[in-house]
Amino acid sequence: MHPSFLWFHLVFLSFYQTSHSQECKGIPQFISALGFDPGRTALSTTERKTMGAVLIELENAKNTGSGRTKSYQDPSWRSGGYLGAIATDQEGNVFVIPKANVNMLSNPPKDQNTVYRIDSKTGKMNSFVKVPMTVLPHERNPYGLLGSFYDCDNHELIVSTVAGSDDKSERGAIYAIHTKTKKISLLLKNTDVIGLAIFKTNGQRKLLFALARKSEVWSLNLNAKNQVTGQAKFEFSIAGLGPRGDDRIRKMRVQPNGTIDMTGTSFFYNLSAPVDVPETIYNFSYFAQTDKWKLTGMR
Repeated sequence: MHPSFLWFHLVFLSFYQTSHSQECKGIPQFISALGFDPGRTALSTTERKTMGAVLIELENAKNTGSGRTKSYQDPSWRSGGYLGAIATDQEGNVFVIPKANVNMLSNPPKDQNTVYRIDSKTGKMNSFVKVPMTVLPHERNPYGLLGSFYDCDNHELIVSTVAGSDDKSERGAIYAIHTKTKKISLLLKNTDVIGLAIFKTNGQRKLLFALARKSEVWSLNLNAKNQVTGQAKFEFSIAGLGPRGDDRIRKMRVQPNGTIDMTGTSFFYNLSAPVDVPETIYNFSYFAQTDKWKLTGMR
């Protein structure tokens, strides 16, 4: 498999995304305390040659590639090694997960299922919880946690892990972590998943999840307490679409009009260099009357 996978998680902390389940995202208090402009500030885990998370202030808030007017990194933000997906709760506390990157010297296998939390007030990062794993990441699959999504309705962080999976055994799982009590609940097992999102339609809550081994998106029906109420259901596939044809969906973002932007890129289970990897945004619309999805755009 070609080693061409790169996480890119840049969260505009001042932009309240109007997705169905992330409208509650708060602004960390440490941003203003550090003298950064919340309107142009982001927390990035993919700054070149920098391990951990970095707070950056952009020249142009609408362009993540624009220049940085200033940046800051608390020493604790490097304690988890290289980091990946970011999620924020109502109070501005930030949850980040590790990311296998180039080598495992800074990301020991035993820590690849650790969720870290940056406190909104103090700006300090500490280990928050360790998600269960029966087999440690290894040379054929160095990854642990891959995806995360904050559910505002239940104060839960939903994460996916592929720790211990190999070419013959799929050991991945999805867990819900209550951010107040740290209780961890298993939602799905024996499935390797990257992208996660909660989608609501006609009073039904659905956990959409994108597979790591196929270009497919599936769903689980959830009740109001995030308990699974049925079997996993196939939703759609992006196989054959886009410039590569075999993308995996690593991020799903519900738009105000109810459509979903899905960021697709290549994913393989081996370590990758920290370089830019081509991505494609696939926009899908859901039609409740027929319970079908339709591709409505691609860029």
